[in-house]
Amino acid sequence: MTYGCHNHAPHKDTFQTVSVEAVPMGGMFDGMTTAVVTREWPNVFTRDCRYRKTDLGKADPGCVGCKWREE
Repeated sequence: MTYGCHNHAPHKDTFQTVSVEAVPMGGMFDGMTTAVVTREWPNVFTRDCRYRKTDLGKADPGCVGCKWREE
C-alpha cells in the first residue's frame, strides 16, 4: 500500500478558489446581484514532505520507492 502523496507532483506556488458572492449591480440599478469570483492565493504551506524527516517516516513501508523519501 502507498499513500496519496506517493510521488506526487511538486506543490504549486499559488492556488485558486471560486465562490459566488454578492456584488453591487452598478449603473442606474440599485442593489446587489451575485457573481462568480475567482481569486488566486499564495501557497503558504510547506512544499516538501515533513513525514520523511521523522524516524517513523523513514521506516514506513508505505513510503518505499517515493521520490520524496530520505534514505
